[in-house]
Amino acid sequence: SLTEKAEAVTGVNTEQLNSLQQQIDSVGSKIDEKAHERKTLVSQISKQTMSVYERIHRGKGGAVVVAVKKRACGACYKALPPQRIQEIKIGDRIITCDSCGRMLVWTSESDM
Repeated sequence: SLTEKAEAVTGVNTEQLNSLQQQIDSVGSKIDEKAHERKTLVSQISKQTMSVYERIHRGKGGAVVVAVKKRACGACYKALPPQRIQEIKIGDRIITCDSCGRMLVWTSESDM
């Protein structure tokens, strides 16, 4: 009957809604956890570095800190001069890409 079909559909919809709500709650918990982790990490970074990071993030969106890959910026792929590579390897200050402005870091995969 039509009533039975309507009740069956309502039951399925209720189950789907409950499942979706659980997923939303789970994602919300993960967001809260990551926000707490970020706050902890930010407290360990100098205000000057965070200011540069936030400025780049506002202007570019997406990745702010990128690894050097094949001696080039990992975001825009502009080749980096040898002196700049050495400065990045030393890692005692923030080095940004002259082309896209993102922060550059050297990783174990940067030589590959």
